[in-house]
Amino acid sequence: MALATLNLIGEKALQRKLAALGRTGANKVLRKALRAGAKVIRTEAQANAPVLTGDLRANIRVRAMKRRKQGVGVRVVVGDGWYQGDQFYGAFLEFGHKLGSRRLGDARVDVAPKPFMRPAFDQKKDAAISEIETVLATGIVEEAKKA
Repeated sequence: MALATLNLIGEKALQRKLAALGRTGANKVLRKALRAGAKVIRTEAQANAPVLTGDLRANIRVRAMKRRKQGVGVRVVVGDGWYQGDQFYGAFLEFGHKLGSRRLGDARVDVAPKPFMRPAFDQKKDAAISEIETVLATGIVEEAKKA
């Protein structure tokens, strides 16, 4: 379940520079840059996360997405993922939930969401983009020197 997606569609010059590095070199540079941008959002999400024991905050992490032909990607996740693992309750905080047995139907009480991930993205997406651009520019130069 993706809360938000940030697509970087580069100019022709950027695409040519990445193509010149080869597929593995380009993927390495892109992954490094995307990780740096995701860490900016992760830090803000950790600051926004509610703290009772600190376990939720400690388990907000940057993970690589599954490899695919379209490209590389990273995501900011809570523990093992939404509704999974020991920090499953992070999803209930982010999206809200209902109290009571399902047999009660409409009589169940809605608990309002207290989002911490989406606001982190909204607050830091510009800073993340600038971090991605910086790391991408230096990464292309470094990788080109190796070749």
